[in-house]
Amino acid sequence: MVVSTLVIIIYVLILVVIYTLIITEVVHKSIAALIGAAIGGMVGFLFGLFDAKDIVSFIDFRTLGIIVGIMILVEVSRGSGIFQFIALKAIKASGYKPKRLFVIFCLLTAFLGGIIGNITTMLIIGTLTVLTLTPLRINPIPFLIAEAIITDIGSLMTLIGNIPAILISRPAGWTFLQFTTFSMPFSLTLVLVVINILLFRFKDDIPKEFRAEMSVLEEIDPWVVVTDKKLFWKSLAVLTLTIILFAIYDKLHLTLEVVAMLCGVLLLFLSGMDPEEVLRGLDWGTIFFFVGFFVLIGSVEKSGLLEEVAKGLSHVVGSNLLIATLLLILIGGLLSAVIDNIAMTLTLIPVVKDLSALTGLNITPLWWALLYGAVFGGNFTPIASPTGIIMLGIAKKEGYGISFKEFVKVGAPLAILQIFISFIYVILVFGG
Repeated sequence: MVVSTLVIIIYVLILVVIYTLIITEVVHKSIAALIGAAIGGMVGFLFGLFDAKDIVSFIDFRTLGIIVGIMILVEVSRGSGIFQFIALKAIKASGYKPKRLFVIFCLLTAFLGGIIGNITTMLIIGTLTVLTLTPLRINPIPFLIAEAIITDIGSLMTLIGNIPAILISRPAGWTFLQFTTFSMPFSLTLVLVVINILLFRFKDDIPKEFRAEMSVLEEIDPWVVVTDKKLFWKSLAVLTLTIILFAIYDKLHLTLEVVAMLCGVLLLFLSGMDPEEVLRGLDWGTIFFFVGFFVLIGSVEKSGLLEEVAKGLSHVVGSNLLIATLLLILIGGLLSAVIDNIAMTLTLIPVVKDLSALTGLNITPLWWALLYGAVFGGNFTPIASPTGIIMLGIAKKEGYGISFKEFVKVGAPLAILQIFISFIYVILVFGG
């Protein structure tokens, strides 16, 4: 379909306005996405790019099914105190040594980031960190900064650890097992490398011993945070079942969204909780953000704008996989440093498809470059990733101030290192 330059210019302006609204937070990001969907849809109708019935086809309901199912699982499980229980067990395992606890909290953050997602993990571990360390007279800021960075790295262990991975998995055709086999070893290695760097970086900020009385520490009982033991064991059982089914769903002729929704509904049923209360607790803002952005990007794609971007990139990279991979990981990383990485990922997915089609390059390493750029770019600043924003909110709520500069001094060098190492990893596996 040949479209006019005027249509492309209009859609460029729409994207600029919507991204500006998202970055500046003049309105909630879900409202910005819905505004973009409405305007993008109307422009498409006026210029005859698509019909009203095409709007529904723009929405990826399978991806939404995965997200909603996982949200239900986490919302019900959280009510049992299971995640807080795990964190307090980690404190016991540290032998009450601050630096050892720092490492354990980082490892726990990475592990949970891969299992229940980086956003939920930051909410749980970040809050627990502040509430645990404050009475012990330990500054929680180094812990919080480290956790915000580590949870994004750990989220790459599994396909359900972060939203960009879920979004890319659909067009990339990744199975849970394929994703985990490729990304988990890399993620774990990078977690260990970054933890050691952070230990060195914060060597003067984390004391060798707790300043509080040992008797206070020994009185911490992990079972205190478990509000419902029956729900605790049910949550543990269903979460375990979910992970198993995610690993083998293709052999059972299921899909990821079916597994996520089935397990979410199963735990909701077994919990006996009020469904309306659980559903009210879901992040509907994020869900409607996806709906709006799916429609917006679908409209933009119909205009031919993203195909033109892909053509421009194809002229730069030619048939050189190394240059294409480097370019995508840098673009993803730099854009994610200033733009919500979810919005950025949705925008670049069609570009990756078109770039591969135009150049004939293997699309698999390009998907990984986009994913790693999107996730690691979020570590540049405290507002470039949802986990960083959550971390700032937790710190402020408990009376601790973390400045933009304070985070960037730690996060930016690590983000550059993570992007560089991930580029090397992708190239070593797929060749250049």
